Order: sequence, then structure tokens, then C-alpha cells
Amino acid sequence: MILCPVCKHQEYQGALFCSECGEPLIAWVGAEQAKTVLTEKDAELDVSSGYQSDIGNIYDGKPVGSMCIQVIESGDVYYLEKHVPVIIGRSASEQPILPDIDLSRQNAYSYGVSRLHVEIAWEEEGVFISDLGSANGTNLNGTPVRPHNRVRINIGDTLELGKLHIKISAC
Repeated sequence: MILCPVCKHQEYQGALFCSECGEPLIAWVGAEQAKTVLTEKDAELDVSSGYQSDIGNIYDGKPVGSMCIQVIESGDVYYLEKHVPVIIGRSASEQPILPDIDLSRQNAYSYGVSRLHVEIAWEEEGVFISDLGSANGTNLNGTPVRPHNRVRINIGDTLELGKLHIKISAC
């Protein structure tokens, strides 16, 4: 079972959103939530000793050996799992396909983030980003990314999804 970090409702393993409050249960872990997105079995363990949760192996509150994105405007951190492609965007009530990382909490609509804005994918040659035809575009270190073209990203890079700034870092 997964414990919702907001309302503490229990959900089945693999649930994407809490059925009580709608909170995303995987892919997003803010600084304060790193200790609360736990399986029921691990709920009593101390974070400093490490624990296993739905977001991967955790040590000192961070997944081991993965890449993170940090929203500069809010400071929220999203942990990316190796070799798992991730779509970043914002949700809307009428939207049938939801992004893996939902930036709606960061006021993404007003920053110009599209519903399905970019995809980050691991390939043999490295990690790549692709703009999915977003309305307000994507910049990598200040350079526009052409829609549907993959561009390699590295630790330390800065992305702009519309006008929302994101920093790529190691976790």
C-alpha cells in the first residue's frame, strides 16, 4: 500500500493519484514529501538509514544513481528513474493522457507549459530531451529546441518550458 503524503489515504501499489484528494503519488517528491511517500511496510523506518519506496532506492532522502530536475521558481525536485522515459507537462480536467511529471502545482499554465510539453529519455548514447510540439517552446541553456528533435542533456543544464525554469542535476 502507498500512503498519500497529503491526506494519508492508503492506495494500492502502482496508483498514480490518490483517489481521495487527487495528489500525485509517484514521480513527484518535494523536499518535505521525501519522508512521506512510503510503502505501508516502510512507514516506521528512519529516512537517514535508507528505505525502499515507489520512487526507487532512497538514501538520505534521495534516489541513488539517478537524475533529478528542480523547478527553479518553486525549488520542487522531481526524481527521474534511469532508463524510464518521462513526459513532463501539466494536467487539465478534460485531458485523456496525463504527463508523468505534472507541473500544475508550479502554476505551469501561467508559465506557458503545455499539457504534454517534453519527453526525457535514456538511450545508449546518453539522456535526451524532445519537445513534443509545445505551444510556447523549450530552450536548453538558452537555445531553442526544435519540436520533435531529440537533444542531449547533461547534469547542470537549464531548461525553459515556456517560461518555467528547470535545472538538471544528479541525485
